[in-house]
Amino acid sequence: FNSASFKIKNKDTGEYEKMRVGSKVYDTFRTVSDTAGDTKLPKGTFYAEEEDPGTVVTPLQVKAGTYIIEEVETPWGFTALKEPVEVVVESSSISAVEDGKNFKNVEIKNDRAYGTLKIQKKIEEYEADTSLIDRKDLSGIAFTLAAAEDIIDPITGKVLYEAGKEYGTYHPDKDGSLEVKNIPLGRYTLQETAVPDGLIRDEKVYDVVFEQKDQETPEYPVQLEIKNRTTKVEITKQDVTGDGELEGASLVVKNSAGETVDEWVSGTKPHSIEGLKAGEEYSLTETIAPEGYAKATTISFKVNEDGTVTPVRMIDKVVSFKKSDGLGKEVPGAHVTVTDEEGNVIDDFVSTEEDHIINGVEVGKTYTFHEEGAPDGYYYAEDAKVTITDDGLDQVIEMKDNAIGYRIFKIDDDGKPVPGVQLKLTDTTSNQVIREWTTDDKPAEFVKELIAEHQYLLEEEEWVNGVHSSAALTFTVPKTGTADFTIVNMFDALNEITILKTDNHGVPCPGAEMEIIEKETGETVYSFISTDDPKGTDISKYVKGDVTYILRESEAPFGFDAFYDMEFTVTGTRERKQIIVVNNLRKQYYVNVIKADAQDPDKHLKGAEFTLYTKDGKIAKDINGKECVTQTDDRGIAVFCVEFNGMDGYYVKETKAPKGYRLNKEEHPVTLSESYDFAAEHPVVITVNDEALPKIVRVVTGDKGIAGFAALFACSLTAAIMVLKKKKSLKQN
Repeated sequence: FNSASFKIKNKDTGEYEKMRVGSKVYDTFRTVSDTAGDTKLPKGTFYAEEEDPGTVVTPLQVKAGTYIIEEVETPWGFTALKEPVEVVVESSSISAVEDGKNFKNVEIKNDRAYGTLKIQKKIEEYEADTSLIDRKDLSGIAFTLAAAEDIIDPITGKVLYEAGKEYGTYHPDKDGSLEVKNIPLGRYTLQETAVPDGLIRDEKVYDVVFEQKDQETPEYPVQLEIKNRTTKVEITKQDVTGDGELEGASLVVKNSAGETVDEWVSGTKPHSIEGLKAGEEYSLTETIAPEGYAKATTISFKVNEDGTVTPVRMIDKVVSFKKSDGLGKEVPGAHVTVTDEEGNVIDDFVSTEEDHIINGVEVGKTYTFHEEGAPDGYYYAEDAKVTITDDGLDQVIEMKDNAIGYRIFKIDDDGKPVPGVQLKLTDTTSNQVIREWTTDDKPAEFVKELIAEHQYLLEEEEWVNGVHSSAALTFTVPKTGTADFTIVNMFDALNEITILKTDNHGVPCPGAEMEIIEKETGETVYSFISTDDPKGTDISKYVKGDVTYILRESEAPFGFDAFYDMEFTVTGTRERKQIIVVNNLRKQYYVNVIKADAQDPDKHLKGAEFTLYTKDGKIAKDINGKECVTQTDDRGIAVFCVEFNGMDGYYVKETKAPKGYRLNKEEHPVTLSESYDFAAEHPVVITVNDEALPKIVRVVTGDKGIAGFAALFACSLTAAIMVLKKKKSLKQN
């Protein structure tokens, strides 16, 4: 590939051979090579490129004799000749004859220069509780040598290894020693390509250069000492405080195939493992947790690939249970069970005033907390499904029992409180009276007095005026409930009852003095005087619903007959009002109208027509419903029998005069006195006087007639004056 240059010295003369070819003189001879023509030949150097590679033929023949061939230029990749080559040229040493010329072939050999790679492998020291490293056998380590540039054959000039091509992979012996000889000169890279599990592969790419420095050195060594770091895992077992190691936990480390790699019981120091496979995932499992701690969930961890310590911290948390009310106060006496997802009972306890530590639970798993029995005065809590969290913190599971709170209202239809009612609440499950009380404007509160799933009876022992008694009410306290008060409303329906006092025509009758007497006790509970209000008198708030009373008229109004005692029971409600109608019959009395002569009062006149009117001007009707229009009889009397219509409820008027009398158009009131007794033998008497009509005298004309008429006129005038005087006298009487 590269040329070698030689000089030829005559041994006998000690002079170097010079050959003139044309105008040029040559004293150095260069072999044919691929690169010889790329550079300018030094002066005096002969080069014949038509010759075979690695060959040079002198342009001229030499004389027979002994010659010393000296190498003045050694080709790259080879060492120089240690000694010049002596050649004897004579006829007997002719190697070949071509074209009549004799040739002496001389072969000169150079030793080739190589590189040698020496590696010493070492493993770092680490004190571990468990080491999986076999430091006595490092033969599992592998190195790969690759060409960093094209590696050229110094003989042929061809590329032995292209840049990037692997030259070879080698393993050290058990002691970690590796030597690779006869590596062609050039630039290489060395990389560790494999290590046993537990060692950190050295990822550094080493430059390895085998460079010829001189023509004498046949071997160029490169020595490397490479130290491998080991994988290191430090496992800490602690509680959530992180203060020191938690002793007594049984732990096991397994590989991805589920094979146990290491197992131990935690102590006072972290546990270290050397030699786990770098980059691999392992699991740390707690098989038994220390007393009072939840078993931690299995931890997966991957071993650091850089040789640093892989810290693994497993925390055992404390799982405690707190039974509280809605205000966070501990509730003792609750019976609680803890079951896993398969229904196995993990813990069974009764709550106290301190938190209960749960044993046997495991982080990451879900458990059901069930209240078998709640303390009296508290609701049961709903079942709680709780997952033990993997957060490295102690976990308090709080189950709240809400206090049972009830408010009992006694109200009417309008939602207003009904005070004064006697109530009793009885626990029918345990047959125990819880409380008896009298209602007021506020509800009765029961806090922690009732028991979940017990049935209660609320009874009204005594009620008050104005309402009906309520039917007994039962209710059951549910198993679960909120902290809010449960409202129980006991309704007393409002009384709706009125007393309507009317006459026999249904017209309101005012003025009657009435009493309401409780039948059972004989006590007068209310007295009132009837009015003319057509709605009657409302007695709702003075009587009790469903109670029987006697309605008594202590004094009837004037003109009316009193009624007998009436017994009634209060049943009226807002939905169905009760109206008690009491009728007073109007009393009857007679009105006798006497028709008399105005001039002779003792003279009663027959045939006069009289009409009896009510005070509003309507013709009155008698007790039989007939219109009060009649004539005086032979006695000169017109008789009417009518009902009481007030003290001055009627008036009489002459509607037709008897024959020979003037019609009296005056209205004659029928007025009763307060002492009137309405007896048939004591009629109301009204006298109506009628004046007689004047008599008509026939007159005869003539003197006698005039005189007679004058005498008649004088007599009539005298009679008229006498009548007027008589009438005036009658009126005064």
